Amino acid sequence: LHWLELDNNNISEISSAVLNAETLQLLLMSNNSLKLLPKELFISSRTNMNSNLITLFVDGNYIVDIPADIKYASNLRSFKVHNNYVKNLPKEVGTLKRMYDIDLRNNSLSKLPLSFLELKDSLKFIYLHNNPICRNGWLEKNNDMKEFVDKMPEAGCEKQCSIYCQNRFLTRKPCVRECNSIECDFQGGI
Repeated sequence: LHWLELDNNNISEISSAVLNAETLQLLLMSNNSLKLLPKELFISSRTNMNSNLITLFVDGNYIVDIPADIKYASNLRSFKVHNNYVKNLPKEVGTLKRMYDIDLRNNSLSKLPLSFLELKDSLKFIYLHNNPICRNGWLEKNNDMKEFVDKMPEAGCEKQCSIYCQNRFLTRKPCVRECNSIECDFQGGI
């Protein structure tokens, strides 16, 4: 099992069958009822090694905390946790040296761990719109972080066309289903 899509199912916890899927690389669990991400998602209970997850989408749930155990997801490149209730990110996120994009929009983040700066070679997109961090002055007080976030094209605190679409996908062919909406002008008819 390499790819598992369980979006829109009102799932409240991640099954042990999923947690024990040693070869799982892409897990999509958007728009469910998840409240937490168990450590077993990030570290294999059988081999006690890092998970193989490359993509994890858990947006549109009820998640409040991201566990420090995320550090074991060393292969993670794309992480969507927008439209949740996340207040803090653990400093361990800064150890995810392969992270390419992270979508944190519409949460309750008032700051970022300074360890995020460790990702400057890999992280190309960080989405923060509609978090207190975009209006509370924290970024302005942390010049290195502000400079890092401001370098992100069409990201950072910039509003996206919808709560699901990232503006960078508006010109992508074929059509991206999250962007095929009235709010995003149906991706310009692509």
